Amino acid sequence: MDTTVIAIKADTGEWVLDILAVPYGSPTERDSQNEYFSPQTNLHTDRYQTPPLVYYHGFENAKKRSEKPVYVGAGGGHERRADGVWIRGVLDKKKPESKRIWESALAGKAAASSDSAGHLARIAADGHILEWPLIAVSVFETETGKRPSNRRAVALPALKTVYDQAGIDL
Repeated sequence: MDTTVIAIKADTGEWVLDILAVPYGSPTERDSQNEYFSPQTNLHTDRYQTPPLVYYHGFENAKKRSEKPVYVGAGGGHERRADGVWIRGVLDKKKPESKRIWESALAGKAAASSDSAGHLARIAADGHILEWPLIAVSVFETETGKRPSNRRAVALPALKTVYDQAGIDL
């Protein structure tokens, strides 16, 4: 499942992302897999409080799985909002994938997608995702042809820092 990502450069120089990890949909607003999250979706955030950030679901491209997953950062707490569940993550500046994600996020072209364990997820016959242990969040650039399954899935710099750097109160 895919998300909105907002890039923020912290005062400390960290590359911080605000990520709509679980965008809410409805029976009439589904992703490309014909599924949707709702406020009733159980994300098991009591068990998975700080999901790591993973590069593109552990793939190099749509057809080739990476030799091993590339962890590009760490996630923080969860916040439920009207449009879904947001997390804040910090990219690891030592990873070349993080630099591509950050630059893409600054350009408003990065994307993210929630990761779960397939054997723990439960999806109703109508596509409503009932159980989705949020074990990681994938982030990636879209300029290289990678596409999210949810049309609302984009990545941008974290808004608060952008406003702070511009001298504007959010």
